[in-house]
Amino acid sequence: RDEPFIKALFAIIELAQFSQKSVDDLAKSVHSGNYTLYSIAHFVRSRIKTVLESPLVDSGDYNCASLAAVDSLMRSICSLSEVISGANASGENSPLHGLIEQWKVISNRLLSANEPSTSTSTSADQGASVTVDNRVFSAQPNANSTQFSVESCYLLILKALIDGCYVDSADSGDSGDSENEENQGAKSTEIFSVLQKMRPNSVHMRALMRVFNIVLRLSKNLKNNLEKVKNSGENQVSYVLGKAWNLCNCAKKWQIQALSNNDEGRAANDRLDAAMRLFEYANSFSYTVAQGQQMPNGSSAAPTIAEFIDQVRQMEIEADSLASVAPLPDAVTLTTPSGSVGRLWDYVWIPAVQQRVWPNTAARSTMFASETLVDIVLNSRILSGDGNDSNDINDITYFFDAYSKNPNGICVSDKQAIFTGEQRSLLMAITRARKHLCISAVNSDDCVPSDFLYYYLPEIYWRNQDGSCDYTDFCGDFAAVDADARGLVCASRITLAKEECGSINDHKLTKNSTFQDALDALNLLKNNGVDAANPENWDFMRKNYDSAIDSAKPESQATEESQATAESQVTEESQEESPLKSQEKSQEKVSTNKNLVTLSPSMVDKLWSCPVCCLLESKFAGPTVGSTAAQFGTLIHETARWASQDEHLDNDYLRKNYPQLQAFVSGFVGARAQEFSDFDFSFESFSALQKKAIEDVANKMIDHYYSICPSDSSISNVKDRYRFIKNDLNVRRALYTIAQYFVGSLNGQNYPILAQKDEDGVVTKILPAPEKSKTAKPTIADVPLGSLEEAYCECQINATFGFDDILNAYNLAAKSQISLEDLYSIMGFLVGGWPNGGSCDLRVRIQGRIDRMELRKLNDNTQQIRLIDYKTGKVPKTQQVFNDLQLICYQLGIVFCSENNKDYEQLLKLKHTKIARSALFHVVYKDSPAQDNGVAENICQPSLFDEDGSLSASEIISRYRYSNNNRLYDLPNIDAQNPAQGVSQSAWADFVGLPMRAKWSLMMISRVFFAAAAVKSTSFAVEPKADHKNYCRCLDVCPACAEKVDTVYEVIEGKNEQ
Repeated sequence: RDEPFIKALFAIIELAQFSQKSVDDLAKSVHSGNYTLYSIAHFVRSRIKTVLESPLVDSGDYNCASLAAVDSLMRSICSLSEVISGANASGENSPLHGLIEQWKVISNRLLSANEPSTSTSTSADQGASVTVDNRVFSAQPNANSTQFSVESCYLLILKALIDGCYVDSADSGDSGDSENEENQGAKSTEIFSVLQKMRPNSVHMRALMRVFNIVLRLSKNLKNNLEKVKNSGENQVSYVLGKAWNLCNCAKKWQIQALSNNDEGRAANDRLDAAMRLFEYANSFSYTVAQGQQMPNGSSAAPTIAEFIDQVRQMEIEADSLASVAPLPDAVTLTTPSGSVGRLWDYVWIPAVQQRVWPNTAARSTMFASETLVDIVLNSRILSGDGNDSNDINDITYFFDAYSKNPNGICVSDKQAIFTGEQRSLLMAITRARKHLCISAVNSDDCVPSDFLYYYLPEIYWRNQDGSCDYTDFCGDFAAVDADARGLVCASRITLAKEECGSINDHKLTKNSTFQDALDALNLLKNNGVDAANPENWDFMRKNYDSAIDSAKPESQATEESQATAESQVTEESQEESPLKSQEKSQEKVSTNKNLVTLSPSMVDKLWSCPVCCLLESKFAGPTVGSTAAQFGTLIHETARWASQDEHLDNDYLRKNYPQLQAFVSGFVGARAQEFSDFDFSFESFSALQKKAIEDVANKMIDHYYSICPSDSSISNVKDRYRFIKNDLNVRRALYTIAQYFVGSLNGQNYPILAQKDEDGVVTKILPAPEKSKTAKPTIADVPLGSLEEAYCECQINATFGFDDILNAYNLAAKSQISLEDLYSIMGFLVGGWPNGGSCDLRVRIQGRIDRMELRKLNDNTQQIRLIDYKTGKVPKTQQVFNDLQLICYQLGIVFCSENNKDYEQLLKLKHTKIARSALFHVVYKDSPAQDNGVAENICQPSLFDEDGSLSASEIISRYRYSNNNRLYDLPNIDAQNPAQGVSQSAWADFVGLPMRAKWSLMMISRVFFAAAAVKSTSFAVEPKADHKNYCRCLDVCPACAEKVDTVYEVIEGKNEQ
């Protein structure tokens, strides 16, 4: 009953019930003296305050709203009302003037029936009816004052609730559309309209309006359905509580919070437990038990919600509260022998019955001699160490004599009492079992079973047991090998090695029965799926080894294979060049491979953030189990690939099943509209079609996701299982977002689709696009996306490039010629200096997969490439999204794709096609790729190169709410007068004169080379990025992030070379 959200739930129900009264009913109550205007306003305010200060309604970021901020706005209205109603009244058409007039009407209606009751009537025709006016004794002297005040505002809120309750509503359910309509109704209410205009963005006002909507919807539902519930015999207490709980719509949010191991998660878990206990108590609540009343016909009266609320509020003792006191039949009780008194269980376990543990005869309370005190009280004497000595307690000389004989304050009788108590507690414990008793003890060099076991259970525990045990004699070569398949592989390999080393002639091995037996065992295990028996999985084995297992083949098969090998060797020798040229090519190949670094796009990103942490997690770490978050991301990626590549849900499926999507272009009916004469091309019809298409595609992807998703029963770790459950709550949101993108980007003209979603991310309503001002500056959102021609999913990239390739692109952009050394120094300046593994002849190979590569056609029939990288984690900062290195690697992988590899034919076809945009798509937290400030594509990444192969020099398209695009580039400070170290004056002048976009392109490419140089480096003098330190997983190990080195001798702090 003391839980804040339970109090708030009761307050919502009371407000909903109170708002079902008419204004005339309230006027009669005021006339009879039951209510005053002040008491009614105080009732409304106190209930609203209870709800706002509870977790049921938050103001954002899980913080409770404050009614004090709303009261401050109301007091401002009261101050302005004095100006309007004064002598110099002005603004008769203002909303505030209308609000004051509305207050005058409601106050007159409430007090109109109160005039005759101001004095006591003694007329005979009035009979003995007497009305006592006690308002003079009220704490509020002006209890029925008609002056516009804060209380007047709350009475106007109540009037809006009453009016809304009595307005017939076709739908009083809990749908999202109904909530949206009533939200608009709250804004149109006079009092809320004025408050909203005073503070348009106040989170406390939004919370108050949400409380108003919840109470209004509950009041309508109770007015329409409560009588039906009573007549059907349903428990109306559970019905009302359930409706109020569902309207608050906080169950799912608290479930997600409860999965987190922090204070907020534990608080949410406690609230959910309290809610469950509340509903359990509501289901079992009985009117006859609570009140003992009967209906006139003799049947039991059904309990009302008011009586239930009153019952819960009167609970005072723990046994009568909502605490968890119900029995748990499947729980394990952990107790002491003293705590088990009077209780019985079917199964009892008594573990660790060891000597010195049970019995534990250590002296208790030697300072105060409590055991001796008990003996004094019970026996009126003190026993010394001598059993025959006993004197009366009054003999003070004996007391000192006894104390001198027992300096520890404990005598024989005390030890005996302790031993007896231990014996008694054991007998108490073993008699608590009804069916089965299990006692365990350990017998080892450190632990000895209790003497009680030898005494009470001699048939199981006998003292000479250790000396007569039969021990197994371990002998043989394989005595320490486990008796399983892996142990058999180990024994077979040992046998092969011994026989091979001990044999002088290899031909004798084929006749060796032991050798053949070991080979047969390995072949048998290998053919039955034991990977350890396969020589390819053995460590320190050459890839081109002659397997001993293959030597066991028949001689005819071996002869044929040897002839084929000899023929192939002759063919290769005939095709070889001269030995000198072969040696030169070999040396050149070795030199190239020495300076070649192979990286994946994700590795580049990690190396740039902190090379030390990246190497610790990859190069210097063993294999690790995949995380639950990585598994969730893999499943989402696979589902998106399946939907696009296998089922074509993003292209052919939509064009075939929803052809109208291509005819409705940018709000105007296209040329193909005449083909669909039976379709109404209004926004309502088209938005319903879009919603249907999104649901169709999303449901197909959801079904496929759960068909490939493993069960959580296979997850043994508790934390991983909670993460799995938490990720499962985001599945529908992520797949609906992808489906929304598929449908909206089909022709590119209606992109993006603005949608209203519920808490699970399911699209409930398509919203119209906002109107744009004619004077607004064009942004990236105004650039056409193009019609989707084809989408390539999980597209492989394999690109190799060096500084000489970047030099050609740079010279084309700068329209000048600089040296390779100058370019190397300029790129080093852009990354803050090269690691010691960097050099001008360094080459980088990028290998990876692009999540989604789209080929789109514009209105002028030109083609362009669009890259999408799905993300299921949290959204990083704006600059990190714009400067994402994985997208940079994808662009480099397309531009420098290897032309002599047939595995990358898709990229070779599109190698010279313009890359228009690259974007990160956070499918859980954003509705569109690269979304920022509510605008899709607002922070998408531009292309690095132009179609002619030069660095892109044109200015990027303006972004919404970015007056200066340089905020996105993250470039270092460039001093035009002082060249960077190692750069000539002319080369530096050419670099300074480059456009900002060309400098940005060169900087992003430099970061890729920085990652390659870091792999070849032996030490680092760079500082990790600030964003990386916030989530560094190697903070205890990485000296760069911790800014200290913990050595055997000392802890070295500071930013030192790592």
